[in-house]
Amino acid sequence: LFGMQIALRLSAGDTSARKDMYALLGVDPAARFIGRCMSGTLLMFGFLVVLWLSVAMLYDPVMPAGARWVLIPVTVLYAVGTTALATLAGDLTTGMRNRSSLAPLLVAPLSIPLVVAASQAWDSIDRGAVILTWILVLIASALGLVVAGVSIARALEETTR
Repeated sequence: LFGMQIALRLSAGDTSARKDMYALLGVDPAARFIGRCMSGTLLMFGFLVVLWLSVAMLYDPVMPAGARWVLIPVTVLYAVGTTALATLAGDLTTGMRNRSSLAPLLVAPLSIPLVVAASQAWDSIDRGAVILTWILVLIASALGLVVAGVSIARALEETTR
């Protein structure tokens, strides 16, 4: 939900006048999508780190000493995938009246691979198992979402004007 709120806030300021200004300046829609994904990922990563530290303080999970550092790439990949998905949903629902209701309905089922992979990576680290499979699922999901967003950014920009 936090990632969805980030994406909706980032795309809420895109009025038709601002889109016209971007077009006159020659800003590539794919570059705007990547920029919004990067800024949203930074916010999401900060939120996840605070959440991770809160869980560590409250529940005191027992993990091997070096295993906590392995969670950093899992957290980064999850943040990238979630933010790319939320940004894509925000772009798809731009200009719709029920946007605040429709965008989370698009994001929820599509984020299942990201949530499952991140939670299974945590569980695998807890058991001392290999997390390569879950890292690859996170990479494939995040990369697929970013590629999809970049490839349809121009078409979405033209249809929402």
